[in-house]
Amino acid sequence: MILRFRQDNKGFTLLEIIIALAILTIGLVGVLALFPAGLRASKRAGDFTRATLAAQQVMETIKRAGYNIYTVGWYKPGPGDPPPGYTYSEGIDNGQGIDLPEGFSWAASVANVSGISNLRQVTLSIYWLDRGSYRREDFTTYLANYN
Repeated sequence: MILRFRQDNKGFTLLEIIIALAILTIGLVGVLALFPAGLRASKRAGDFTRATLAAQQVMETIKRAGYNIYTVGWYKPGPGDPPPGYTYSEGIDNGQGIDLPEGFSWAASVANVSGISNLRQVTLSIYWLDRGSYRREDFTTYLANYN
């Protein structure tokens, strides 16, 4: 009498399990690599939002001061180290106490608009240090002399 054993191949071999785990690990590492990039993008978006809010505050102060207070040139508030390439003529906050978020600074450029008398273009630059380099966002408005 010959006994035959039935061979059921219903399980996984050790090699199949190792290959499946390797594929799963590669996928998880790829997904986890996205987290630092997402955090950096989130921080940068927050910085740009804070820069925009700071620009709104400074720009409103500039507009309230009016056309006649500004001559053509660069302006900045009081002491502080500007980024490379900036030079300033005087401060413009005149004791009005513009408070920006920590680590943010500003500078404004005032220029006459060519061909239009009694109109000046104000370009406001908000800048901050981000990961060892300066980031800058520019905003522009116009001041008119109605006198």
